[in-house]
Amino acid sequence: MIRVFVVLYLLIWNAYFACTHAKATEFWPLQQYDLRNWTVNDGLPQISVYDIVQDDNSYLWLATEKGVVRFDGEQFRTFNRSNTPLLENPRIQRLLWTNQQQMLIASSSALTLWQDDVFTAIELNQTESRRVTDMIQLPSGEVIVAAGQLYRLEQNSLHLWHTEINDVQKLLLWDQQLCVIKNNHLACLQGAQFQLHGMPIADNLQVNFATEYFGTIYVGTQEGLYKLAGDQWYAVTLPEQSAIQTMFTESNKTLWVGSDHALYRFVDGKFTEALDYTSNSPLNRIRSGFIDKHQRLWLGSQTSGLLRLHLNPALNLGSDHGFQEPFVWSISTAEQKLLIGTNEGLYQETAPQQFAPLSLQPQPDNMAIYTQWLNPKDSTLWLGTKAGLWRYRWPALTLLDTFDALAGIQVNGVMADSTGTIWIATQQGLWRYEQQQLTEVEEFADNRFAGIRYLYQSGPTLWIGTEKGLLRYHQGRFSAVAQETLANAFISFIGEMHDGKLMVGTFQHGLWIRHTDHWQQYSTPQGLPMDNVTYAEDTGKYLLWAGLQGVMNIERSSLLQPPLLFELIIDNTGFDTRNEFHRCCNGAGIGKGLGRGNSSYLPSVTGLIEIQHDLLHSPSRLTPPIIEQFFANDQLVSSPVVLSPQQLDWRIEFTVPHYERSAGMEFRYQLQGYDKEWKYARGLREARYTNLSGGNYLFLVEARHKGYPVWSTAATLPIVKQPFWFETWWFYILTICAVSMLIILSWKWRARTLLSRQKSLELQIANRTEELREANAQLQKANQQLLHASLRDALTGLHNRRYLEQTLPTLLVDARQKQMPLGVIIVDIDNFKAINDEFGHHIGDAVLIAMADILLRHSRMNDHVVRWGGEEFVILTENSSDLAALIERLFTTIRQAHWPHGKTVRCSAGVSCHPCDSDQYWSIDHTFELADKALYLVKKQGKDDWLWLQSKYPNEPQAAANLAQTDPQMLLQNPAITVIRSGSQKMAVQNRRSQSQQTPD
Repeated sequence: MIRVFVVLYLLIWNAYFACTHAKATEFWPLQQYDLRNWTVNDGLPQISVYDIVQDDNSYLWLATEKGVVRFDGEQFRTFNRSNTPLLENPRIQRLLWTNQQQMLIASSSALTLWQDDVFTAIELNQTESRRVTDMIQLPSGEVIVAAGQLYRLEQNSLHLWHTEINDVQKLLLWDQQLCVIKNNHLACLQGAQFQLHGMPIADNLQVNFATEYFGTIYVGTQEGLYKLAGDQWYAVTLPEQSAIQTMFTESNKTLWVGSDHALYRFVDGKFTEALDYTSNSPLNRIRSGFIDKHQRLWLGSQTSGLLRLHLNPALNLGSDHGFQEPFVWSISTAEQKLLIGTNEGLYQETAPQQFAPLSLQPQPDNMAIYTQWLNPKDSTLWLGTKAGLWRYRWPALTLLDTFDALAGIQVNGVMADSTGTIWIATQQGLWRYEQQQLTEVEEFADNRFAGIRYLYQSGPTLWIGTEKGLLRYHQGRFSAVAQETLANAFISFIGEMHDGKLMVGTFQHGLWIRHTDHWQQYSTPQGLPMDNVTYAEDTGKYLLWAGLQGVMNIERSSLLQPPLLFELIIDNTGFDTRNEFHRCCNGAGIGKGLGRGNSSYLPSVTGLIEIQHDLLHSPSRLTPPIIEQFFANDQLVSSPVVLSPQQLDWRIEFTVPHYERSAGMEFRYQLQGYDKEWKYARGLREARYTNLSGGNYLFLVEARHKGYPVWSTAATLPIVKQPFWFETWWFYILTICAVSMLIILSWKWRARTLLSRQKSLELQIANRTEELREANAQLQKANQQLLHASLRDALTGLHNRRYLEQTLPTLLVDARQKQMPLGVIIVDIDNFKAINDEFGHHIGDAVLIAMADILLRHSRMNDHVVRWGGEEFVILTENSSDLAALIERLFTTIRQAHWPHGKTVRCSAGVSCHPCDSDQYWSIDHTFELADKALYLVKKQGKDDWLWLQSKYPNEPQAAANLAQTDPQMLLQNPAITVIRSGSQKMAVQNRRSQSQQTPD
């Protein structure tokens, strides 16, 4: 029975998984969409957007309560009564873009036509209701306006059409035929007459919207959604019945319905999803929807402005999918289920996009699962952590073995080669596991290649990626690759393409593909926005590339035929990160990515990233820029641009309507006839010229995505400027004659004045010599002042490192003469970067100044306070007798102080004393190094504390050498080091010894 149950379970699971992925190609849940929001803070004149259309130039036009707005993806331009008195009523309710390149603008009391930046009034006084209730364009191109009765727009005026129809509420097309909703009846045009269809909609219902969907008519009323079935109208049951505020079709398969409480989605004629409005979400009170030319979904909200839902190939699987720890390090599979290594343990896939934690018995000492590998031969699970390697029985997850030789070492990857030998890549070298024995590979001993990051077998060759180059293991020998860059680069990934070509990813030189006779590089010099790789996968049509700067897909065909065609899926490059919702990827080693079926999985700091291959697409071709306006002397000039001689100051505004990563756009322009080279617009979408001479010019502008190699085709604008009279040919001839006469007269005058000038020059030389003598004296004085200023930190006024370098030899001599050790205190402000990130650098500077003031006020007369760098300070005290008490006073003052940003500031300190009788083996640099290691240990163990480390035997020859080779953590157990912690009884004893002996024991 158990076997039968297991078989049935597997069959049901496989069927469910297959259905889920089959549906995925047709229907994508809303969690796969990214939401982008624009509000008044981004330039909208008003927060409510009631209608959206797109013109032939790809501009979006928005209807708001403060005018009609044109949007290019980056900037909003508002048209209202400041542009034309026809928009005196700014409450725009409805827009219609026609195929005649015209736009109808309907407010609550007016109808206006816009074409070529010209507004024309459409008279409504002759209409039945004197206000527009709906507008539509028929397949024939005719524009029909409902204003009580039906009117046809002809030559910028309305003409009564079908007089038998009145009280029209809404217009729609049903099977390419015009239909109207009037008095809650549906009537459709058949031949030359309108015929009623079906029974009337329920009495006392106001129809706000009507559309055809899936072959039938749906209407939205103040009481809910209704549809026509046969001759009857039936209410469509929604999770919460309320007034319908918007309704539109995304395609012939999808219908969106917005109510007062939620946005509903119908797919293939069935209700599928609901997005409830919440107070903390911009997706609220949707009043309009629109599908643009590239099938992007735009929404207009009454309370949140403009929104865009973008179908993103990247889906973030986080806490809603079972992860209690969002920091993912590694990915693998076991029995066709995903295994996910996080910062706090191991998770297993329980259902598509659902995960649950696994219980390891016992758990590793370090729960950060940096890499993992399931050995199918003996069903053992190898887990490499940040501090060792653990082997478990699968699926029992009981511990089989730990490896003492790898304790405390980060494990980057585990794999078995074709002979069955298990190789282990660590941060301290390469290891083999054979016949139950773990041995270090001698060629990688002493960490000569730094960390071993990746292992990959291709044919008979084992490729080893290290932090200092790529190596290969073939026929029992290790050798470096011949390619110079790869022989020295940080290797972060190795894999293969479908055609067997080897791929090698680096941390600083991009991706390399090995062809038969050469290596081909793909990185920023080739026009890509990324130069590091943590994972790469050949999906067939695309090469998927993940790294610390995000994720992109490259068309495989463009790898051999430049330019490279790519699309940024996740952008952490800095070009458009303000609009990025994911953060990928992290780590370098085996298991930093996995392809399974039509998906790829990547680790991130916010959960698991799933990339849907079916949603990868080629980068959209950038449309040419648009030259929007030309201004001369701040006056708008319409095309063709012909300027008078007095119109000297030009401003040319341009843009490109683009709605994906618009912040990552860049432009270049050139005025032919004046500019010899292209000029680059640094964030501005305008060009300025002034005082150009008369002539014929041609202005060109091109656009591209930042980092992309290819510019768009150019938009052009011819400009003709009439010349001034002094720019004509006859003026030039007269000028040449006049200049010739002036040259002759000047020569004669010069000959007469040379003698008198010679005498004057002799006098000037004498005066100048005296002035130089005085200037030298002033320069010497200024040099003295500059020397004094060079010894001070410009921000805090404290001494700087240069002062310490000049003063320290004298202090060491005095300390030896006085037999008084020099105390060294290194103070570092905790979490200072967080202060800068949250409050800005000006607040960070104020915190540094306040810290410097505290250190100065509470230091003693013979103490030297130095700003060491950044948020780090050094106190060098000639009197170390009461050093612990001084540090405690400083910490108490810092904890109780009032800081510029209103929050508490904590700091950490490392302390050591330089012995007054030190010899050639122990220098002041060793004392500083010991104090710095003490500071490191405080930072590592929780911050907001201080630690005193003191060498007991500084004059022994090996003391300094042992200090450099000892891990900071081991200093705490080193018998040759005295450790003094804050607040302990040991410190009190140490202070008493300091007073009597002038140095810690």
